Amino acid sequence: MLANFLIGLREGLEASLIVGILIAFAVKVDRRDLISRIWAGVGAAVIVSLGTGATIFYILAESSDTVQPIIVGALSVLAAGLLTWMIFWMAKTARNLKGSLEGSMQAGLS
Repeated sequence: MLANFLIGLREGLEASLIVGILIAFAVKVDRRDLISRIWAGVGAAVIVSLGTGATIFYILAESSDTVQPIIVGALSVLAAGLLTWMIFWMAKTARNLKGSLEGSMQAGLS
């Protein structure tokens, strides 16, 4: 349980770092009107995450005792794969993350 909490906490901190960079860039280029859209995106992400979690919880609650371990195992492998990919991606782009996000946002503004 503690491991899941720590992983969720770390992912939340990474997400807040990215949101902070996007908001700081919007302020820097004097486009404060975009801040509400950034927060709308954060809200949408939270809703999708909660919906996905509720769906998985429902599927597990309705599945039989023989199928549950298979589903849990498959989801664990999927989660491990996603986290491994995220670690390699962050290691590759961490130094340039701010510039990359600002460049993408600047391209989106043009």
